[in-house]
Amino acid sequence: MDEKKEIPALLAAEDESKRQLFALAFWDNIAHRSLNPVEVADVVVALEDLFDERTVQNDFLPRLGVPPKPRFLRRCRAIARLPESARALLARGKMDGETVDLLGRWQVEEVDRLVSMAEKVSVNRNKLKEIVALTTDLAGRDRTSPAELLSLIAEQHPECLESAAAWRQQLEEWMYPFLATAEDRFQVWHQSLPLTKNMKIVPPPAFEGSTYTLQVNFRDAGQWQAAVERLTSLEVEKIHELFSR
Repeated sequence: MDEKKEIPALLAAEDESKRQLFALAFWDNIAHRSLNPVEVADVVVALEDLFDERTVQNDFLPRLGVPPKPRFLRRCRAIARLPESARALLARGKMDGETVDLLGRWQVEEVDRLVSMAEKVSVNRNKLKEIVALTTDLAGRDRTSPAELLSLIAEQHPECLESAAAWRQQLEEWMYPFLATAEDRFQVWHQSLPLTKNMKIVPPPAFEGSTYTLQVNFRDAGQWQAAVERLTSLEVEKIHELFSR
């Protein structure tokens, strides 16, 4: 405690404005480190309060890497309003800007619960975006709320709390019930075929269209011959059955 310590400091005169001090702090920080998305958003919101639009867009946004377009500025304002749980997720790179845009329609409590559930299954940013998009679309279609959908997932489908893929799949089944039915029927039909393990029939995406693909994986001539024999033994009626569904 007896040792002298030197602490570098920037002293401001009494007549310096908040605007001058903020600009001084901005350039001092930006020269020494990069900012995460949450810090960038908070800085943009503060800049909009202190400076005119032209100054913000010409002097500060280029240095922050923020395009001077309305949607990016709205995103920054949305980030500033997010609960701390979601802001922490965004700062760690576990959430992207498009997800933030979708969450702008959610209540704070709903976002908090979503993050809590997502943290338990270690969902990556792409799956999180898909889950948020599906939940938002479902809430709009069924005139319900994200909170009710999150409750249904937690209470009736506990497997979704262990797997992000299961969570997304359940939402897709709710969103596209006819697609889920078509998928189930196709799987039953596919399992009834006398195919070898290295053969697979792939349906068109979302069962839109009539082009099906046959995949055959083989390591040697024997596997290839076995696949050919199974394929030639396949009854034509089975294929007709597929296209008559």
